[in-house]
Amino acid sequence: MRKIQTFSEIIQRHLKADESIHTYFEKIRSSAKRMSMLIKSVLNYSNLSKSKEQFSPVNLNTLIEHVVADFEVVIAEKQAIVEWNSLPDVKGISAQLSQLFANLLSNSLKFADKKPAIKITAQIVTEKEVIHKPEHFAPGKYHEIAFADNGIGFEQQYADQIFTMFQRLHARQQYSGTGIGLALCKKIMENHSGHIAAKAVPGEGATFYVYLPV
Repeated sequence: MRKIQTFSEIIQRHLKADESIHTYFEKIRSSAKRMSMLIKSVLNYSNLSKSKEQFSPVNLNTLIEHVVADFEVVIAEKQAIVEWNSLPDVKGISAQLSQLFANLLSNSLKFADKKPAIKITAQIVTEKEVIHKPEHFAPGKYHEIAFADNGIGFEQQYADQIFTMFQRLHARQQYSGTGIGLALCKKIMENHSGHIAAKAVPGEGATFYVYLPV
């Protein structure tokens, strides 16, 4: 808001300077767009906190097909390869799980310095095999859905930090975003009595592990 106000004032003082007016309006447009994205992301997070939607059977194969179709243009532009094996049916909130998959796929496409190669696999594990398991995690079996990519990765010491609201490991000028996407993923997993964790190596890619109760 401060930027919008400041550049608007500058424009008013330079109404005859066509070139500078164009530059300032572009800055206003860019700032307003970022603010709009931020507001939408915060509202999405807020809505997740008070969601009362009922759980129902969700076919994750169909879900990922729809998510990949939504990213068709970006996938084609980046010449990305997205593969997955037979994913399980789970009980959950379809719209939230779709948002979860979309955020993870978007991250893998965004944080890449070469042709993205994204592989999604699934297996059943016990709570003892859950990566970075939270305290008091319920015992039992879990579907482990792994999103592995060949992107820029990150230092493993930041594996918990990336799921915090507004935390970014890269400058906005390098990679766009609001810093809320992975916090949304974490909230969605909490809504599903599950867990999300990450492992990565700088320059070699990252793998995000989603755990949903069987």
